[in-house]
Amino acid sequence: DTVRIEKEQVKATTENVDERQAKYHVSFAVYATWKLIKLMKSGTIQGNIASASDQGLYINLGSAEAIEVGQQVKLLGAGEVITDPETEEVLAVVRPTVATMKVVQVVNEKLSKVELEVPDAEVTLERGMLVEIERPAKTVILIPPEWKSEDPKLTTGDEVLYLTEHVLAELVRSGVHVISRDQVERVREDLGKMAGIAGEDVAAMKIAEELNAGIMLSGDLLAKGRFGDVFLHATDVKTAGLLGILNGRITRDKIKDEALEARKLQLRIQKKIESLPPLAIEMIRRTNILTQLIEGGCQVVIKVPNGAKVTYEDKKLPEPEVGFPPVFNFVTVQFYDGSAHLADLLAGQRVERLLTYYLTDSKPEYFRVLNNRVQVRHLHIFAPVEDGHIQVAQPRLSHLLLGEKSRLSAKWCVSQYLPSLWNLAVGGGVESNELRGIVSRL
Repeated sequence: DTVRIEKEQVKATTENVDERQAKYHVSFAVYATWKLIKLMKSGTIQGNIASASDQGLYINLGSAEAIEVGQQVKLLGAGEVITDPETEEVLAVVRPTVATMKVVQVVNEKLSKVELEVPDAEVTLERGMLVEIERPAKTVILIPPEWKSEDPKLTTGDEVLYLTEHVLAELVRSGVHVISRDQVERVREDLGKMAGIAGEDVAAMKIAEELNAGIMLSGDLLAKGRFGDVFLHATDVKTAGLLGILNGRITRDKIKDEALEARKLQLRIQKKIESLPPLAIEMIRRTNILTQLIEGGCQVVIKVPNGAKVTYEDKKLPEPEVGFPPVFNFVTVQFYDGSAHLADLLAGQRVERLLTYYLTDSKPEYFRVLNNRVQVRHLHIFAPVEDGHIQVAQPRLSHLLLGEKSRLSAKWCVSQYLPSLWNLAVGGGVESNELRGIVSRL
């Protein structure tokens, strides 16, 4: 027999379950992902005009919802209800954007002052009108928790590894951008070598800052017999402020199975993607790269098959209803302070015209993609880069411009693999009397 359960009955069953009860009925990784997404305060949020008077224009969204000065605010018009023509079921309520505003002051937790981006725009502003803000996504880094035990004789296994992998898998499945465990370990070792200390002694916040993460998860796993109590602190990397604590319990002999199940789900999704035509797979990859570059603060220009070009900058993604073009190529990519670590994303790609670095610092990882891992025709570097930081192998590169801040020497210039180069502008690391030698060698 078929049993029909009404929606009201389901509500009655679930509405009185609080967070403390819920976290003991799902795995810690599932609970932690749900809680972290709530704490991140990213994505679209709606509010209302709280006041429109001679004193200014105010909305009822503030610091409690992670509103920041400079964010764009959409003023939404009257909604149009779209229904199914056969069943009359309400499918959606669509609201047009009638004006755009910008946050100029975050007054308190629940109030912000905004201004119209076009001051003379003819638009009616009234208390209660609906507004919408798209808050930027944040990349999460999980520093594997430290093992602790109440019993010094208690033996521990790979629970930390499995817990870390399970949490990362659940975050990825929920659409959260994460930094892989391999990246974390590689940067930990690099920072340790640079500081002359062991990798495990490198501060977690230093690793998070190096990888330009938005939120850091770190904490402890306290072993208690068969169980382990987990305490993960969610910290805003930019402000070092504590967002919240994710705590729960794992069953030590089950965490491996839970992690493997999450991994199997990831692999099933991957297989579905791999079953798509090659072009579709490549465009999924390019779209993921483009999204991360934009969110990281890069300026990116792409070209669609008809030759039209689209520019993305200021961390502004396209509207969800518009999205990215289904097919495109990268034309130019510009990296700035805080985004150059994303250059590795371009590995295996071709940038049709120009790749540019505008930086006040220089690290080898910013430039390693140039060693025959990305194809580019024009390369401009305005950064204090030194010989040991960069190796360029670019068969198609025709233009290389090094800014005044460059410390790349004449010896470096003639030691790179640049068979197609015909236009070179040397930077501050080359003396004028060395130019003739460079020309003769190239």
